[in-house]
Amino acid sequence: MKKTILLILLVSSPTFSKEIVVEGIREKLEGMELVCDGKPVPEKERGPSPKIRSKSYSKGESDKILTLYNENVKNGNTCLSEFVSGYQSTLYEYCTKYNVSACIAGGCEHTVGYSINTSVLEKALSKCQIKSQVIN
Repeated sequence: MKKTILLILLVSSPTFSKEIVVEGIREKLEGMELVCDGKPVPEKERGPSPKIRSKSYSKGESDKILTLYNENVKNGNTCLSEFVSGYQSTLYEYCTKYNVSACIAGGCEHTVGYSINTSVLEKALSKCQIKSQVIN
């Protein structure tokens, strides 16, 4: 009989209305050794991170930014997709250079894949000179 254990590593710190508990998970994980692909370079020894920090948005603000981004990409605005691709490439280079995701399953590919948030889309809209009521 195969046993599968799902281990989720949270990079950010989301807030949940109540604690999520998987029955018996602490006992199953107790004593397991975390296997990493080397060690990340300590933060104080790294260059400045290219990561765009996520800001807080209301659902309405987030929806407006996402809609505006998607509409412009759909209408052929290549500036937006080039900005996002460039951002992900820069983040990937930084991640691999400093082995940032050594202990994350999927490594830098995983980290970069989840790097696009509303703040990144807002920055793309701003860089591509697309204004909305949300963006100042």
